[in-house]
Parts: sequence; C-alpha cells; structure tokens
Amino acid sequence: MFKIESVYRLDSELVECKVTIDAKEWAKVRNAGQLGMLYGVDISNAIYKLAGVKASNPTVDDSAKARNGIKLIALTYVDREWTDAPDNVIRVDFTARRRVA
Repeated sequence: MFKIESVYRLDSELVECKVTIDAKEWAKVRNAGQLGMLYGVDISNAIYKLAGVKASNPTVDDSAKARNGIKLIALTYVDREWTDAPDNVIRVDFTARRRVA
C-alpha cells in the first residue's frame, strides 16, 4: 500500500521520513476518515520496524499534490537517540577517545 522512501535526521531532535503511496488508495483512506490510523499506526509501525525510529505522534505534511498517481507524505518524529548509521558501524566519542555503546 505504501513505500518508505527515506529516513534521515533533520536536526538533533527530529527525524523525517518520506513515504509514497498510491494516490487513489490515499484518497480512499482520506474519504473513510482513517488518515490518523494510516499515519499514526500503519506507517509509524513500519518505520519503527525498518529503521528503529521511536515512531509515535508524527507531524505530517501531506499537502504535496500527487504526481503520476503517487502521493508523497513527509512524517516528522521527535527522537533524540536515533542514529542513521547501520549497526555494523563503530560509534566513537572523539573528545573522550572511547567507543560509544
């Protein structure tokens, strides 16, 4: 139904996720009055499973018009701890000269 396109850090507190969805499917969900469930439950759970972002209470920007039948949605989450580095990267605190757990 939807596809997570990107997950990246905006600043020290915010993580933004871009999601694409078929415009007709999005319109059906909107007309049924279930956008909150789509954004707050379905997409947020998928983002948590995929990237490990503490995905709850997103700020949503769905004002972009659909292009070629695809709607772009931007969801912003507050997560100070999330890092966009993969698990196999060794994190280092260079000022203390030690690895970060």
